[in-house]
Amino acid sequence: MSAVSVDETISSLHNQCGSQNFHYSYDLRGYEDMNEKASRPKDITRQVNDRLFPMIPDKDKEDIIWVHATLQGYPSTGKTKMLEYLYLEALTRYGEENINLIWTNDPSIAFSRINSRPVQLMMIDDAARCANSLNMLNREDIDVATMFQQLRHQYEKVSGNKYGVIICIFSWQRRTELRKTYRQGYIQFFKSAGAEKDERDWLIYNFGEAWYNRLRIITDKIQCGDSRYKSLSIGYLPTLGKDLGGVGFYHSKLVHVPQWPDKMLVKEDLETDDAPDELPSSEDPSAPSAEELKAHATWYAETDELSRYAQFYQLYYLEKVPKSVIANRFGVKIRTVELGIKNYREALLYELYSNNQ
Repeated sequence: MSAVSVDETISSLHNQCGSQNFHYSYDLRGYEDMNEKASRPKDITRQVNDRLFPMIPDKDKEDIIWVHATLQGYPSTGKTKMLEYLYLEALTRYGEENINLIWTNDPSIAFSRINSRPVQLMMIDDAARCANSLNMLNREDIDVATMFQQLRHQYEKVSGNKYGVIICIFSWQRRTELRKTYRQGYIQFFKSAGAEKDERDWLIYNFGEAWYNRLRIITDKIQCGDSRYKSLSIGYLPTLGKDLGGVGFYHSKLVHVPQWPDKMLVKEDLETDDAPDELPSSEDPSAPSAEELKAHATWYAETDELSRYAQFYQLYYLEKVPKSVIANRFGVKIRTVELGIKNYREALLYELYSNNQ
């Protein structure tokens, strides 16, 4: 199958949806479509990306920007690959060192893993599994939803920063399955048309019939095995709506990003992984001696790397903070925290030994 350019794809969709060769059913075709001008359909990719990935505010601005986006589509429409592409877009704009990526299916996991990096990129994939609208009266779910509304304050509390960007993207299958709090994003992506009347009615009301029919064609092409259409979505900006140009094509790419996690964070795995992460005990023979702790209080770490390891040591041994929490706070792996503490202790003990000679 030969490659088709983006321009040809748009033109083909427009021809199918906007010309007399495409026959609407009577309950879909209306006055708006019958009088639609034969113009090029709107592409809002750049407009959406600028809203989704705002510039990091200056430190002196004391501004924490909160971005709420949603991605809806049937299974196998390329939602997870689109999240990977959006991560690539974030890497291009912010740099890996500034991003705390959290890819999970559980909002509570995402909200609890905030760290001090200036960009918190939370991607809650298959979100309806842990935030289903049927559980809206569950006490735990209510508490997590409340935390979602207070993420800016939570980030400020955890990181100590008064500036930054928090981006939350919820991905799931059918609109009404997700808790209403989470599905009301002000940037929305759609990769499939609704299968039930209430979904169809909602899409037609907000998109207009012409754009809804374009979405139907994208859905059909994917279902017929044409994976090229997985990189094409309908973007929707509710604040503008269809009347002010808030509906249009969004183009992503089917990419492989080396930094993308091998596995999504799920509660079952975390419970297993975090089990060995115990706080240090004073009865542990490997715990620091009083002499070592005294040396730590007075010794100056000469390099930035060693200074960071000193913070790991301080938090773990003196402030009794679990390694998983330290890793989350600094945006590193638990293994990095363990090696950092080990290297710092070796340097500290060498310094202590040298001074005693």
